[in-house]
Amino acid sequence: FLRTLYSWVLMTWTPQNPFLLQLGFAIRNPKPGSGQPGPVTGLTSTYTAPDLDIKWTATATATGYQLAWSADEQEWEELYFGADIGYKYEAPTGLRWYKVRARNVHGYGDWSDVVSYDVPV
Repeated sequence: FLRTLYSWVLMTWTPQNPFLLQLGFAIRNPKPGSGQPGPVTGLTSTYTAPDLDIKWTATATATGYQLAWSADEQEWEELYFGADIGYKYEAPTGLRWYKVRARNVHGYGDWSDVVSYDVPV
């Protein structure tokens, strides 16, 4: 009885209490293939005045993508969120860095490698 009570206090996962999932607690080691999407690959940027076209490769199990930009690689801001595997916009002049990550019902995956583009004046 004390072991069960101790388990309840710690809210630990054991085969005897799978109902913790129903309470909203997640297993620490989810089954492979059932979690967050992998990192996005193939991030490229192409400039055709006046638009900067940023594209990436689709990631398995992803339902959406978050594209972020930075002017200094320190502070990042969201530029786009949606299901497309690319985004085109009229970029401001100067050097900017971009990265993207995939999302699904289990959360966000890791960020992609960073690419930069220096839009001419």
